[in-house]
Amino acid sequence: MTESLLVSLKNFVEFSVFVPLQLNGPPMKQFLTQFSHDESGATAIEYGLIAALIAVVLIGILTTLGGNLSGTFNKVASQVG
Repeated sequence: MTESLLVSLKNFVEFSVFVPLQLNGPPMKQFLTQFSHDESGATAIEYGLIAALIAVVLIGILTTLGGNLSGTFNKVASQVG
């Protein structure tokens, strides 16, 4: 079992193609230029921030109304029974 694993690993290393990463070539420059001009991620973040703000406001309103509503029910309950 170990011997076959070593043979497989040796074959993988022998037949693997290692391509160096070029950071200054035209494809990388084009990618970085497109990436810097892409605003779709910024739009998604803006929508996320708006949704979070709405959630915080709703939680605040419901917490306030929940406390007032609970007080009202307790007052009615004490008057009835």
